Amino acid sequence: MNFYTILTIFAILTLGVFTLNSASAQVDPLSGIVFLQTGELNTDENQFQISNDITIREFFDGKIVRVSGHTIEGFPYITYSKILNEKIETDGIIFINGEFIDLLFDRKISSARK
Repeated sequence: MNFYTILTIFAILTLGVFTLNSASAQVDPLSGIVFLQTGELNTDENQFQISNDITIREFFDGKIVRVSGHTIEGFPYITYSKILNEKIETDGIIFINGEFIDLLFDRKISSARK
């Protein structure tokens, strides 16, 4: 074997070691959900503040995030946020006076995060 053959084999093995030890990271989808940043939930008629007592579950490697809890006023709510192509779409409901009411989310803020 000549020197260049040994050098080539060494270079390939060295690159292989660096390639096998590479790491990847995922952006936290929770930081992009607007109502978690503001602490506010809105219906057509009211605005509510979320409490610190929330339950967060992630599905499909963080592509769907479910947040449930109670507002400071004591009303239970549940939201689902879907992360698709770096855009977050959030829908949810809140239970007030024996009835489920749709929550409203500002679509302009969510779509501006493209």
